[in-house]
Amino acid sequence: MKAKLSEFSQQRAQFAADLHQHAQQFGINPEQEGTVEGALTDAAAALHRGWINIKSAVTGQDAPAILGECETGDSTALSSYEAALRSKELPVEARNVIQKQHGKILSTKNWITQHKGS
Repeated sequence: MKAKLSEFSQQRAQFAADLHQHAQQFGINPEQEGTVEGALTDAAAALHRGWINIKSAVTGQDAPAILGECETGDSTALSSYEAALRSKELPVEARNVIQKQHGKILSTKNWITQHKGS
């Protein structure tokens, strides 16, 4: 499980880096709350925060507790991604990246949910 969580953590770090790169490419200012700009950067921030919280939670906790933290982090990230996808102003290239990442996060969340009960 530790190797799988490490893989997910690395994937999320890459996702956040990709989102930040797209934000810069489109001249997006992360301080603009309530806009497509804010939604895109909120998704990246939620993703990063969730997995940072998971890394800090791993010490001294059992597998179900750790997986619960992972599940919570991914749920938060998915909500931010869905908010970004609802924006009509989101550039097509950014939308494609967000949709792809959303699908992978959802798949991971489903894996986590399945293994949490094991």
